[in-house]
Amino acid sequence: WLQHEIEGLGAQGADGDLEATLAGHQHHRNVRLHATRAFAKLDAVHVGHRDIGDDYIDKLARFVRYVEGRGCRVRFLVGETSDKRALARVRTLLGDDVDRGGGGMNNLNDVMAEVANCDMVLGSRFHVLIAGLKLGRPCISLNYGPKHQLLMTEAGIGEFCQDADHFDFDLLVRHFETMAADTPRYQAIVEGRVADMRARLMAAEREIFETIIER
Repeated sequence: WLQHEIEGLGAQGADGDLEATLAGHQHHRNVRLHATRAFAKLDAVHVGHRDIGDDYIDKLARFVRYVEGRGCRVRFLVGETSDKRALARVRTLLGDDVDRGGGGMNNLNDVMAEVANCDMVLGSRFHVLIAGLKLGRPCISLNYGPKHQLLMTEAGIGEFCQDADHFDFDLLVRHFETMAADTPRYQAIVEGRVADMRARLMAAEREIFETIIER
C-alpha cells in the first residue's frame, strides 16, 4: 500500500502546502535530540477557513518557537505562491527577523529531498507522511482523516497522532519530546515496518502474477 501510494504520487506536485523544516544541530541540556531535525508541516488547506485557521496557525507558530528553544533551526517551504499569505501570518506571530526560508516546492521529489535531510517529520498532508515513512523517518501526524491513523499504525507509530482540528499543543510537545529523546529507536521501528509492507506487497504482486500466468 505504501509503495503504491508513493509511486502514485510521484508525478503530483505539493500544491497547497506550506511546509516548515525544523533542523536541529546540537544536543540540548534538557532533551536528547540526537542531532534531531524535524520536518514540520503547516498545511495551507487548514488555515484561513472555518474556525481552525487562527488557532491552527497560532499553535504551529508556538511549536516553532518551542522547537527552536530546544536548539533546532527552522526552514519554511511554500508549495505554491498563494501559500505565502499563510506564511506571512506565521511570520507575524513569530515577530522576529529570523530567516526561515520560504522557497517553493514543485513536486513530491522536492518534498522527499527535504525530508532526506531531516530526522523527524511532523505532517498533516498524507503525501508528506508517506515521504517521511518511505525514507525511514519517524513521523508525528496531525490527522484530517482516518487514513492518517491507519498509515501511522501500520508503520508502528500510531500513538503519535491527533486530529488536526483544534489539536492539543501540549500533546504535540509531548509527542515531539518522546520521539526526539529516542529517535534511532523509532527510526528502526519505521524502517522495519516499511520493509515488511514492501515485502508483503511484493508477495501479493507475485501471487497475482502467478495466478494470471496459470490462467
